[in-house]
Amino acid sequence: AAPAPDLAAPATDGEAPRAPEAAPSRPAPPAETSDPVAPDAPASDSDFAAPDGPEAPALPTDEETAAEDGRAGLGRQAGTIGNLAPEVRINRLPGADARETETETAPAPRAPLERFAVPSDAPAGAPLMAIVLLDDGPGPFGPEALAGFPFPLTVAVDPDWEGAEAAMRGYRAQGIEVAVLGALPDSAGPRDAEVAMQAWARAVPEAVAVLEAEVGTLQGSRALSEQIGAILADTGHGLVLHSQGLDTGAALAARAGVPTVTIFREIDAEGEDSNAIRRNLDQAAFRARTEGASVMLGRLRAETISALLLWGLQDRERNVTLVPVSKVLMRGQDAE
Repeated sequence: AAPAPDLAAPATDGEAPRAPEAAPSRPAPPAETSDPVAPDAPASDSDFAAPDGPEAPALPTDEETAAEDGRAGLGRQAGTIGNLAPEVRINRLPGADARETETETAPAPRAPLERFAVPSDAPAGAPLMAIVLLDDGPGPFGPEALAGFPFPLTVAVDPDWEGAEAAMRGYRAQGIEVAVLGALPDSAGPRDAEVAMQAWARAVPEAVAVLEAEVGTLQGSRALSEQIGAILADTGHGLVLHSQGLDTGAALAARAGVPTVTIFREIDAEGEDSNAIRRNLDQAAFRARTEGASVMLGRLRAETISALLLWGLQDRERNVTLVPVSKVLMRGQDAE
């Protein structure tokens, strides 16, 4: 008998190849219950199923759980965002409605008249008197001359000199309120007022109000007065004007919503001495008692400072309450 062929030997020419031995058997995968996935089809959840093993027991449905113990089923799908509790937002950026709500509830920025005003107390209904001094540039007196002054003052700083902001900060460090001196040429129009106001705000950024430098320099025409009123209503500054005719400029500014007051008198316009200055202050106090408030204008000079100190030490100033000009400007708001 011929020897048994060697199964491990390779097939020779003319002989059919032998089939390889069968691999160890493995459990057959469960039969597919759906159509096979095409080669190019995207992966589905079933492609990431757990490895084969003993079949897990089926979990009861929500309805079955609820029927058993009367409770809502645990693990129930929440549904759409629309059925969440009111006002609950999950991992969402605020939409337009939220931005509108934030805009409506956010506090408005404080106007310069309120933000930079020096606080002062006055009894309800008390007559108010404010004294404004002009600092129109380099000179022998500055913020240090008013250090420790016995009653409130407001200083109007000229924005056209390069030391304006430094002077403003010096007065503010002394606890003194600051206004900005404003003047426009006779030929100025509404556009000129817009540009000038921007420059003044840059030069004296912590001013509570604009003070008219000379009679008529901010009241050259009705159109100019209306434009100044519109600008200050937008910026939130007050306005202190010289009295002129029927005070149309002040009326137009007030109509635009700008806190406005007119100057009753200048205490040293003609270089008055100390006695004359004190007489002017007495008249201003009488005006405050009869009309509720008055504003006086002076200059930063030795005679004026001395007269103010002497007058402030007398008893007659107790008939009125001395306040910064911002208090007079906001008098109507305080009354509300």
